[in-house]
Amino acid sequence: MIYLQFFQIELNTEKGFTLLELIMVIGLIGLLSTTLGSLIIGQYDAWDFNLNQTKLNDHSELILAHLEKDIRRTIDFDENSLEFKLDVDGDSDIDKVVKYQLSGQELIKLTYLGSDTSNPIDSREIISDIVTSIDFNKIDEQELKVNIELSYEGQSRSIDKEYYISDLIYLEARNYSLLFDGVDDYVAVDNLTYQGADYSQLSIIAKVKTTDSDGVIYSFDKDNYFSLAIDNGRLKFNYTKWEEHILYDRLEQEAIISQRTINDGQEHIVAVSFINGVTRIYIDGVLDEENIDDSLGGFLGWFDDLLGGIISDLLALDFNLGSGELRYGFLGASSQADSFNGDKANGDFFSGNIYWLQHWDKTLTKQQIKLYSGIKIDGDTYVQEDRSLSGQEDGLLVYYPIRINDSILYDFANDNNGIVYGGHFE
Repeated sequence: MIYLQFFQIELNTEKGFTLLELIMVIGLIGLLSTTLGSLIIGQYDAWDFNLNQTKLNDHSELILAHLEKDIRRTIDFDENSLEFKLDVDGDSDIDKVVKYQLSGQELIKLTYLGSDTSNPIDSREIISDIVTSIDFNKIDEQELKVNIELSYEGQSRSIDKEYYISDLIYLEARNYSLLFDGVDDYVAVDNLTYQGADYSQLSIIAKVKTTDSDGVIYSFDKDNYFSLAIDNGRLKFNYTKWEEHILYDRLEQEAIISQRTINDGQEHIVAVSFINGVTRIYIDGVLDEENIDDSLGGFLGWFDDLLGGIISDLLALDFNLGSGELRYGFLGASSQADSFNGDKANGDFFSGNIYWLQHWDKTLTKQQIKLYSGIKIDGDTYVQEDRSLSGQEDGLLVYYPIRINDSILYDFANDNNGIVYGGHFE
């Protein structure tokens, strides 16, 4: 006899995943993981490529910045060296000789006292291993072509520039500072104006000294463009930005303020950079504060950052400086001016010394800020050596080195001279 035993199978009526649903969920998670992984890898590759390109660009500018000013002062050169002479005290005698000497692929800067070039008082290598070659080619008696080859992580860059060589012995001018009393001293900037809502990049570097808690260093009207100031002893950058969204546009006022105070009576190099909503403050070559505009906010903003800004790009989120109003600028006072030497805000005058100021229409990296301001970090030691620019650097809009005791503050980059009202040179 055969017995058949039947088992009763009960259906599970509790809420949960069926096997089919579980398989679908696992498959969906796998698909999302693969897609997200591909996006992350793609974004990493793009980031790595851009990082390498940025390093090449920075080194290109660093090398040219080392050479530009001195090449323009060269009076003797060949395929292996550049040489220029300086009259430091204005007595028509040569007080210093500087020579750039090629040794293989190394570029060495030699400095000599007087006209004797047998024993240098200083010798330093000024290029890194990212440079694969550098050549000086003499085109004629007063024309020089420089070729620099760079390579990094499989990417390469070639720089070719030509220079006209003079036959002058240069006078090394004295460096002054302009002392503002904090009451009514200021400099009115001529020729340079802001009018628009599409200024996407900006950098300002200045060397200052103050013991005051408040005062404006440089301003083109914070309520319409920007202002660099001291606020309760800290460095503050106020700016007005024009936001372009896919659904609407709007004008907003923003501010970023440093962590450190700088009103200790010591000299400080202060800098700010802006690019499309990303603002950074540097003090003495160190990044002090950063503000990254994230109008998407929350999880969407985080996810947009993870995807490399794809959502922002699709929504056309742009953050530029400017209201569209016409504004003129000042050193030492807060601008509200729609004409040269026009209206200024009361009570915001700067008290202290301004040694020099650079105004760029592009965003500078930390390395570039240190280079253009002469900052060196030796271990934990901060060293600042006044750096003279040629005035021909790419993106340099205004350069006030304050070298001449005059009622005019000369712009060595363009023709944006300032007229000095009050204050005195030290």
